[in-house]
Amino acid sequence: MARFQAKPASSIYYKPVLSLLLFLFLLLLFLAGIENLSGTAVTRQKQQLENALSRAVTYSYATNGYYPETLEDLVKEYKINYNQDLFYVDYQVLGGNLFPEITILSKKGEF
Repeated sequence: MARFQAKPASSIYYKPVLSLLLFLFLLLLFLAGIENLSGTAVTRQKQQLENALSRAVTYSYATNGYYPETLEDLVKEYKINYNQDLFYVDYQVLGGNLFPEITILSKKGEF
């Protein structure tokens, strides 16, 4: 006799709603992971740019006896490529024999 009884209306919509909520949760988790990886990649690019500029400045001083006067000279002489839309590089020479101050800032948010 139990098979002829009507099911409650709430159980009809329970499984599709639960499936939809689970799908949305997994989608949000996936998107958050992608965003985290993107931030990690930008941080790694910034660190590599700092290392490349520092090595080039040191090498220039070792071979020439002076530090490059401008960032353009350094980039041109040692062929350093970086995304200028993503990073702002401030290069300030403090003196003839003092290591220049190199500051790298992210233009699209701080990472």
